[in-house]
This record gives sequence, structure tokens and C-alpha cells, in this order.
Amino acid sequence: MNAARHHEPTNNLAVPTAVDWVLETGVVVAAAHAQRLATRRVRVQTLPNGGPSGSCRALMSAPRYLAPEQLVDPASADERSDVWALGVVLFELVAGVAPIPARSYLELRHILLSSEPVPPLDLLAPHVPPAFARVVACALEKDRELRYPSLVELADALAPFGGELAAQSAGRIAALLGPPRSGVAAASPRRLRVDRRSRPE
Repeated sequence: MNAARHHEPTNNLAVPTAVDWVLETGVVVAAAHAQRLATRRVRVQTLPNGGPSGSCRALMSAPRYLAPEQLVDPASADERSDVWALGVVLFELVAGVAPIPARSYLELRHILLSSEPVPPLDLLAPHVPPAFARVVACALEKDRELRYPSLVELADALAPFGGELAAQSAGRIAALLGPPRSGVAAASPRRLRVDRRSRPE
């Protein structure tokens, strides 16, 4: 499948702005987890216009933000499902298109449950730093055992690509959920990480 041909570009944001907004959204999701609320999907319908403070809300709809495991067993959703949802939002904000080029729920389900990986972000947004594209790719691994195991780890990987707001949000997420779950999925050969000591290209 030619991913670039099947996507229809719209608007996109600069990487630092997108990271700031997504991590601010991540604070809301982390707070829901910390309070043991049933927040399982994230939808940011008007985020580019107003930022997360006035437009981000967790919904039980929006199929395009569902992780593959939620299509098989909705009750199995966990923090890694929210990592996926935030990865979808981030992909959309930066590339201006959805990572899964589906035009119907059935097509979306077929693609998500297939073995074909999500198209690389830098294929559709070649201007992004390769290290940033790798972070998004890890968030959008179809096998959740290969994703970041927690919102804390996702925030830790994303923060260097944002501004001061991103750093603050990452700190708030860690304060809400605790330290990174080191060792979980770390040995996977497809698990792509970014060393925070290395600044984005």
C-alpha cells in the first residue's frame, strides 16, 4: 500500500507545539488513570485551533483512536492503549493526516488487525527529526508489548522535542503515575527508544 497516496493532507503543526499540546493532554489522561477512572480513548477534535485546555476531552467514541487490542477485547484496554491514542493524536497534528488511511470502520478494523505496521511518520512528514519519528513509531506499535509501557515513558521520550510546557507536563505525568516501568518490553528488538541525553536533530 502506498501510504502517502492514500492519505489526504490537511493542516499540521510544528513538532515542538504538537509535543507541548499532546503532553498537556497526557496530564489529563494520567490524572484519570491516577484516579482509576475509565478513560480509555483520547480524542482531540479541535486541538489545533484552541489548544488542549479548552478542547481536549476523553471520549468513549472516535474509533480511529482505538488501539488494536481494543478491537479484539475492549475490556483489555490499559495504559498502553492510551499511549497508542496519544500517538495517533501526535501523528495527526504533525503530519496533518491520520496514521491509518481508513474510510470506514470496517476498513480501519481490517488495517489495525493486520500485520502491516503503521506507516512511518517521516514518510508523510519528511521534515520531522528521525528520532522523533522513532518515538511516534514506538507509540504506534500494533503489538502493545512493543509500545512504551506507560504514559510516563512516552512523556519522557517526547519531552526533549517540546518546549518548557512539555517538560513541565512530563514532570506532572511522572508525579501522577510514578517512575518509568523500567525493564518492561525494553529487550524487544523492535522497541525503538530515544536517549534523552541526545537533543533532537
